[in-house]
Amino acid sequence: MKKSRGETAAGRRIRGLGVGTSHVARVIGVIMAALFALVALPSVAFATQLNVQLWGQNDSRWSSIPLGQGGYNMGSAGCAVTSAAMVANYFGSSKDPGQICQWLNVPANGGFQPGTGNLYWTRIPAAAGGTISYVTKTSYPGIPANMTTIRAELDAGRPVIAGIQGERHWVVITGYSGDTYYVNDPGGPTVPGRSGSFSTWYGSPVANYIDSIIIYHGSHAAPTLPAQALNPRVTSTTSSSATAAWTDASNNEDGFRFQYRLASSTGAFTVASGTAAANATSYTISGLAANTAYTFQVGAYNGAGTKWSAYFNGTTSAQSRSTVIVDDSGAAFYGPASGWRTASVGYGGSMHWTWNATGAVENYAIWRPTLGAGNYQVYAYIPSAKAGATTAHYQIYTGTAMVTATINQEPYADVWVSLGTYNFVAGTAAYVNLADATGEAYATKMVGYDAIEFVPR
Repeated sequence: MKKSRGETAAGRRIRGLGVGTSHVARVIGVIMAALFALVALPSVAFATQLNVQLWGQNDSRWSSIPLGQGGYNMGSAGCAVTSAAMVANYFGSSKDPGQICQWLNVPANGGFQPGTGNLYWTRIPAAAGGTISYVTKTSYPGIPANMTTIRAELDAGRPVIAGIQGERHWVVITGYSGDTYYVNDPGGPTVPGRSGSFSTWYGSPVANYIDSIIIYHGSHAAPTLPAQALNPRVTSTTSSSATAAWTDASNNEDGFRFQYRLASSTGAFTVASGTAAANATSYTISGLAANTAYTFQVGAYNGAGTKWSAYFNGTTSAQSRSTVIVDDSGAAFYGPASGWRTASVGYGGSMHWTWNATGAVENYAIWRPTLGAGNYQVYAYIPSAKAGATTAHYQIYTGTAMVTATINQEPYADVWVSLGTYNFVAGTAAYVNLADATGEAYATKMVGYDAIEFVPR
């Protein structure tokens, strides 16, 4: 925010006086500020807020553009040009700060004071394309700013550029509510453009922290809705996304937003979290469910609102599914460690086992697969040894429901035994749980824990 360029060397000398290089000037300023605060600035209840485009001087699109021949560039000292561009845009200019600065840099256009990089404010109308006219620059050397003038401009629908006392920085005053004034601040070399209360960043009362104002006039037309995007369609899908494409038929959108709902629904739409930039013609909407038909809309938007496209439909692809095996080495084992034992038998050459409990559960294991949504037949691998529980209760959680399948492990030896077919949700919510509580006489049966298999059906 420092080192922002003013207009002339004389202006810099006046500004220097205003920030207190002279002790006498400092004392006079304090006295007059107090008088002005008591007499000339009664609290007001009126409110005005103008919708002014916010730009930052260190935006990468123009931060490296030089300011004349003074050795500065937009990123380091472009607050004046950026503030002027914001006001020009409000009055209908299509030029961004970089374009305006490029025009000012042409020697024949005389945009900057030679050798200093100080901006000639009177050249902004031509740089902006003629949508605004320069009115005046008013300085307040060592005295409070005339807030009545600033409020009158705002009430007439015209933003005001203000120089910050002692900062050599320029901002755009966009509105007020009572004694609170709101600004678009172009930021600085390390501070991005920001909008908010003047006093939050620079001090209060506001009049004491403004050393000059620049006024431009022009006509501000409220934005009109963009034209509707044409030929909207889904060009591709995955199991969780759909890519939409369209023809951009407008020239005044700020960007595009998206909404969707189930194709079978007539209810409210869900607004997608992301947006596409102005002039875009495609965008991928994510976070969708697999193998699901949706109705979509793309909306071109700007300050006037959103113009939604015609409905268009698309169906996400089914999530690819394959057989999933979770061996005992991938299971999670719970209960006293002393209760667990291993043996070099079974699927993959290893398994776990524990003695059965009668009532309360002491030890149990959970196998948790990663699945695509759909039907799977679940199998438990029963090894040839250390698995003899006659009432092993496997609990299968599908992600929405819990089902229990009870089998007798004793007659099986190194085989897969079906636990049934179930419809599972996608992801890792589903699991199979086997506890040691079989209801048999305590510690008379070995409960075997080996692999669990999920086969798509």
